[in-house]
Amino acid sequence: MTTPETESPLNRTLRHFALAEANLDKIERHLHIIMQLAPEGIDFSSNAEYENACRGYSELLGGLPPIDEWAPSARPLDLDSIAHQRLDADMVGEPEMLISLGKEMEEPADELVEYRYRLNRARRRFIRDNIIKIAEVIGGTMDSDDKGRDSRQQLLASLRQIDVLLGSAFKRPKAWDELMDGLVNTEDATAIETYAAKWSAIREQLMSGLYNDVEPLPIPMEDLGTRSRSPALGNVATQLNWASLDDTGFERLLFSLISSSDSYENVAWLTKTRASDRGRDISAYRISRDSLSGVTRNRIIVQCRHSLKQSVTLPDVSSLKDQMALWESPRVDVLVVATSGRFTTDAIAFIEKHNNSDRAMRIEMWPESHLERLLAGTPGLVAEFRLR
Repeated sequence: MTTPETESPLNRTLRHFALAEANLDKIERHLHIIMQLAPEGIDFSSNAEYENACRGYSELLGGLPPIDEWAPSARPLDLDSIAHQRLDADMVGEPEMLISLGKEMEEPADELVEYRYRLNRARRRFIRDNIIKIAEVIGGTMDSDDKGRDSRQQLLASLRQIDVLLGSAFKRPKAWDELMDGLVNTEDATAIETYAAKWSAIREQLMSGLYNDVEPLPIPMEDLGTRSRSPALGNVATQLNWASLDDTGFERLLFSLISSSDSYENVAWLTKTRASDRGRDISAYRISRDSLSGVTRNRIIVQCRHSLKQSVTLPDVSSLKDQMALWESPRVDVLVVATSGRFTTDAIAFIEKHNNSDRAMRIEMWPESHLERLLAGTPGLVAEFRLR
């Protein structure tokens, strides 16, 4: 058992974050009780229960350590102050005074909301930084010439630390469980070599999942104007790293790509990844503007197929086409099959024949090459999803 004397600084800090959250939960519940005890009108009578609750609130504030040198300090108003301010507002007939009182009474709650935000942000930052460090250790173990039993145990220990750090705050990469279970259940000395090839893709997914929508991606904070005037040699990377995405990430990429286009509206992510959804992943309306006929809107369904090895086959396309007819109105005008791979020759021939017929619904192919051209115009998405 870990004792305070043997506890690592990493584990100690995690424990402190957990204690701060527990204290925050406690003070939030206590403040709710105080607000229920507060009188609604002009009341100068004493209330020992309210006053004791306020004293307890002051004690609980001491259990919230500062975050970046800031901690909540506002306390609930005493009953006399509340009564006097309400009386003054009533006597002079100034509603603004009541508004000011309301804001003053809400200040403790507002500060607790701010503290929770800062606590979650600081904890995510701390966990993220340590996961990145541990991932570097794993990379070194994977690349080491020594891939015996001791290295496998060291690798497992590092992966388990990441697993604990991820907790419920971060998403685990695709194939994470497969990697963990594979290393646990094998005694093969070459196990590391077997899973080293998978680690690169897993690491990319792991790193991209450490940042949410309001956390900036890491970038050297140097002046980009100065950088733009510096000579830069070498070639531009043209291929995208599709292995950095899992199924959900690929759908998120397509959703973000379509949403960022002025040619689409009412973009909706309809179902969960791998759900039994009849092939329907993203729905949108494509807007076409013509100077003579005006604006037309066509309903499109985008079926996302993330696969690095298997191409989209004729049976895949035929099945998706048939399923579109099952959906209720409005009808599907265009079925887009988007894949990080390619289409088989038979599938391409089937789609071309279908589109040359008198069928109302068209089928569009968005293979890897097409997506690369689309994403070339949105470098921000390429960087966000770590595709290059």
